[in-house]
Amino acid sequence: MHMRKHTILILFAMGLTGCYRGQPAGELQEATFQAQVTSVRNGKSNTIHISQHSVTDEDLAHLVDLEPLASLRLEKSSISDLGIGYLTRLHNLTILNLPRSEITDDGLSQLVSLPQLELLRLGSQNITDAGMKHIANMRQLRFLHLIRVPITDAGLVSLYDMSWLESFYVDQTHVTDEGLSELKKALPNIHMHVNDNHLANDDSGHEHSSPP
Repeated sequence: MHMRKHTILILFAMGLTGCYRGQPAGELQEATFQAQVTSVRNGKSNTIHISQHSVTDEDLAHLVDLEPLASLRLEKSSISDLGIGYLTRLHNLTILNLPRSEITDDGLSQLVSLPQLELLRLGSQNITDAGMKHIANMRQLRFLHLIRVPITDAGLVSLYDMSWLESFYVDQTHVTDEGLSELKKALPNIHMHVNDNHLANDDSGHEHSSPP
């Protein structure tokens, strides 16, 4: 069971971050946010994935007691620290994907309370180098992808002791190749992507599959 979960997480991470380029998603109409919440509450699902419309901070209040929720993916939603506050009791949440959020370092500090969080994909212009200290306290985190987060090499230093981190992707940040190389020295087994490319000295790099 653990191996199956591990495999699913890896495939999910690859799909989110660009390592796998398979068949693009179709244009089928997705279920509404409320319908997906109901499905989780009734035990029919443990995921909420919204890619075709926006969800608000206030909408997330419906998740406060949604204990079975394991995966939350909101692709077009500008979730702020207020919305993050509604997620802190989701003790089974393993995957959190908020590529267009507006959260700050304070929001990151709230995410530390999620004991099962293994994959975090996050975009926000409001996160600073100081926020990386909160990420370093996420002891279960294995896959981290930061998008348009204005951190610098100084922020990477906070990640040096995350020996449990397996994969780190950054897109459109202010980190340099030198800063990433120093992180690679501190975490030699980590797999890195920078702006959708493997880090030059990442021996764990692999060929990407071609589009069909």
